[in-house]
Amino acid sequence: MQQNQNREYYYEEEQGITLGEFFGVLFGRKLLLLIVTCALFLVSMIVILIYNGRTSTYQGMYSYYVTGLSDGKYIDGSRFDVRDLVTLEKLNEYKAEHEELKNLDMSSIYYNGVIESLKYETIYKKNESKLNDNDNDYIVDKTGYKIILTKKALSLKEAQVLTTAIAEEANFISQEIVDAADYTQYLTLYNQSNIYDNQVNYLEEQYKLIYGKYTNLISQYGDVVLKSGLRLSDVQLNMQEYFQNISFDSLRNEVNYNGYVKDYTDYELQLEKQIESLNREKAVDVKKKTELEEQRDKILTAASLSQLQTLELSQYHEEIIKLSNRIFDIDEEIELLEKKLDNKDRETTDADYKAQLDAFKIKLQNHYEKLEEMTENYTSIEKEIVKKYSLVYYDSNSIVEKVNGISLLKFLIIALLASFAVGLVVNLCLDGKKLTRKYKLAHKDDDK
Repeated sequence: MQQNQNREYYYEEEQGITLGEFFGVLFGRKLLLLIVTCALFLVSMIVILIYNGRTSTYQGMYSYYVTGLSDGKYIDGSRFDVRDLVTLEKLNEYKAEHEELKNLDMSSIYYNGVIESLKYETIYKKNESKLNDNDNDYIVDKTGYKIILTKKALSLKEAQVLTTAIAEEANFISQEIVDAADYTQYLTLYNQSNIYDNQVNYLEEQYKLIYGKYTNLISQYGDVVLKSGLRLSDVQLNMQEYFQNISFDSLRNEVNYNGYVKDYTDYELQLEKQIESLNREKAVDVKKKTELEEQRDKILTAASLSQLQTLELSQYHEEIIKLSNRIFDIDEEIELLEKKLDNKDRETTDADYKAQLDAFKIKLQNHYEKLEEMTENYTSIEKEIVKKYSLVYYDSNSIVEKVNGISLLKFLIIALLASFAVGLVVNLCLDGKKLTRKYKLAHKDDDK
């Protein structure tokens, strides 16, 4: 009997700590556990609120869909740099333009509160120039920008207004450039010229300018449908077909063939100098041609020609032909210029010539007025498209969002778990002796 009791005693003495005993110690002092957990959690919450109050920011993300900005330039080719939108001068302009910003210290924001950074993305846009059902997509680069404003510098409303002002400024500048655009430079030169030849050239350059502008507009925005119901390509094609009926070359040929001169005041002396220069050039070419012909004839009089002389003879022939053609062209040019000189005062003495010249003037003026109309039409179309498709897109509906230095929700969950764990450790430190063999033996009879 005594032997069995001893076996039971040693079994209990050697037996390890049970899970129930361990949890009993951890949760034995419930009130202390609650106090420690709540106190530590409260301290942690205060610390994180103070930290976030000092480090949290307002962040706004936006992207431009404005011609050229992704390439670092405005629509007229001038330089675009997003940093120009957040200079101290610009910030003060925004302050003057928006009542909500009147209380801000822009110097403080400029030196301490504004940071801008860039990111690059790629989007896909439908190619509207395709007229069939198998429309393809083409890649369009999208440049995104991020504005970061320190929270202590301004309120949420002020951050929203300031971010919007910064983001929209580049678009406003682009639209101002389009509003002020003037594509009439060659028409202006046309009006300033007193020479028909130059006027025809200026009209042709004006046509090329506007035609190329349509091509650029289509490449940037696609073949969009205008308010008139026409596509950009339709307007461009109408322009092309109109000037194909009476080409600029035919106008130029008419001027030269008939020897039309608009004003002899300054042009007469210019014509005389041109003729004099051409005659000098012709004399040089004639002399050179004569010398080459004499050298060629000497080779031909030889009884027999070597291979080298045959090759040399061929080169003489080629050079003589070139000089002959140039002399012929010079004669034609001189004839045209002399015809223009001979036509001085002819308008007052030759009724038929005057009638032909008047008809040409009307034709030339019609071309000018048509190009003037097409230029004005393009200018209005460009404004329509740029203002419709040049937009700023914000990544957030609220323009800007408050971003904490540390996520409050995550930190509070971690702080709560950590505080609870510390409370358990405190209980374990205070009552851990209850898990020892000595304590269990000393209180074995008490338990019974």
